[in-house]
Amino acid sequence: GNKITSDYSPEALYPQLAGTSPWRGTEIRTLSAPSNCYKTDQVFDMEAFGFYTAALSFSTSERIQCIKVVSDNSSAPAGEHFDKAEISDLVGSQIPNIEAFLTNTEKLGAENHIEAWATELQDSAEKRYSLTETERHQLLKRVRQLDALFTESEASDLQTLLNEPEKNLFLEQLSRKIDERSSTRVC
Repeated sequence: GNKITSDYSPEALYPQLAGTSPWRGTEIRTLSAPSNCYKTDQVFDMEAFGFYTAALSFSTSERIQCIKVVSDNSSAPAGEHFDKAEISDLVGSQIPNIEAFLTNTEKLGAENHIEAWATELQDSAEKRYSLTETERHQLLKRVRQLDALFTESEASDLQTLLNEPEKNLFLEQLSRKIDERSSTRVC
């Protein structure tokens, strides 16, 4: 969605993209009740406006996106009952595209905020260790803290932490480096 509107608010919201989207941008119109009055320049939902406004309390606009997987249109209107398996398959088929878009967006956002050495450390760690999504977020948070605490010349020995055989030990070592440096430098 490149514009989010609602039938219960005069406000229009405009999500920012940190990169390019693989989908055509369109207006997502949040309705308080289902509708079969389809338009070619809008898609309908019942959540996007509320989700987006709530998410703005916790993050910046370029990190919040609304992606609508369209299940019905004027050629194939929604009936009284949705086929849950069909909807699940429809959404499931888009998961790889969504993940690729989010990964690209996350990397672009991270590169805009941290130094090249820090991005390289993050990328190397993601290639070396099989990280869960939670661990990726922990890694990004720690790398950003390291970026704030170390200069590029001071950070050269951080790459040696990648010699840790286990990802948990690697993440702990990053935390130790942050704790050690934090006690001597205010950032």
